Amino acid sequence: MISSQVFDFLSALKQNNDRTWFAAHKDSYEEAKSSVQKLLSAVFEPLSALDALEKIHMFRIYKDVRFAKDKSPYKTHLSGYFARAGQLNKGDYYIHLEPDNSFIAVGYWDINKEELARMRAEIDLDPQGLKEIIEQESFKKIWGSFTGPTLKSAPKGWDKNHPEIELLRRQNYVFTCSLDKNTWNTPLIAEQLVEKFEVARPFLVYLSEVLSTDLNGESVE
Repeated sequence: MISSQVFDFLSALKQNNDRTWFAAHKDSYEEAKSSVQKLLSAVFEPLSALDALEKIHMFRIYKDVRFAKDKSPYKTHLSGYFARAGQLNKGDYYIHLEPDNSFIAVGYWDINKEELARMRAEIDLDPQGLKEIIEQESFKKIWGSFTGPTLKSAPKGWDKNHPEIELLRRQNYVFTCSLDKNTWNTPLIAEQLVEKFEVARPFLVYLSEVLSTDLNGESVE
């Protein structure tokens, strides 16, 4: 479980985002970090039994401010993710802890231009392949609809009146599930997260299958 200390520390950091304050509260940061690491580990073991995963990745709290307008040195959240192992297995499982904005996410947010074109071609050819997964009641109950950026109009070369234009306008393929901060402080939180991620796994398998084949279903590797 995630202790309330994690959210207390992050709330205080948001109000005191400077190096002097952080140095004076380094012990509190280490305690919060350890709590999140324990949760990531508790999720990783059962989830890796359901899907081949790489090692646990936890993001650093230190910001790269070289090109940022906001020069505050620290992120005000703690997060980590599990990438699917293997070059052909696309997509990640993500956990984000932040006061009033905690959530989990699944999908593929680093999709490149060529992969995006391949996804659009697949949706044009066979939209049901994707819709049968994301429109299942069990999936929609947890993950709802796609989140993230979309084009304001149709992609170049596509008809704005295409019947699947909402799917074609997407710039990545990500779902999020918001969780109240009180939800994290329960003994079964790791089990609950694994269950939610398991429901989303067919979506990641679909992404991987599409992006590793051409429109004829032949491997591109």
